[in-house]
Amino acid sequence: MDHRYAALYPSRPAEIELIRDMARGALTAKQKKQLTKELNQPEIDNKDAFIMRPAADWLTPGATCSSPDKLFGDFWYRGELCILFADTNVGKSILAVQIGNALAGGEAIEQLGAELPPEPVLYFDFELSAAQFESRYTSNSNGRYAFNSNFYRVVLNPDAVGAGRFKNYAEYMTNALENIIITSKARTIILDNITCMEAAPRLPRVP
Repeated sequence: MDHRYAALYPSRPAEIELIRDMARGALTAKQKKQLTKELNQPEIDNKDAFIMRPAADWLTPGATCSSPDKLFGDFWYRGELCILFADTNVGKSILAVQIGNALAGGEAIEQLGAELPPEPVLYFDFELSAAQFESRYTSNSNGRYAFNSNFYRVVLNPDAVGAGRFKNYAEYMTNALENIIITSKARTIILDNITCMEAAPRLPRVP
């Protein structure tokens, strides 16, 4: 099914609709109304450049998305785009995998995590090969690391042929991301790393 022109899906996370809005163009009036309802926000006239309310109203439950879930302490909340950056080889990917696996199992990371219900988490790995990933999470003393079953590692398919149906590689990747998010019903997505999506990669064939 081609989701590029599909109606708003009730089961799709509201934050994904915001991404669709930016990537695909403006939503219809009906879709915006439903998105506003999903976000628990009062309807705003899109003709107005500003939103004005008494300050006290902003503290009223439902005036904003109050008390969002903490995904990683005060660094990452539900519905937010979080960018993790640092020098190379300091452990960004290891931390990202640790966060994703903890959220998948509903396990709190000490001092920074939160006890949330287990949920599917997609970890898009554009950095390591399958052999490198296995080597990183396997040891002679402890064997293979036991990842939570809700934690999914996602990689590019070198044999995929669907890119030709789109104007460019970026549009193809946006559509592919949208489809896998809808299919998995995941609300937490980790891209490692996002710069790898700028242009069509030249990938070696993996046996």
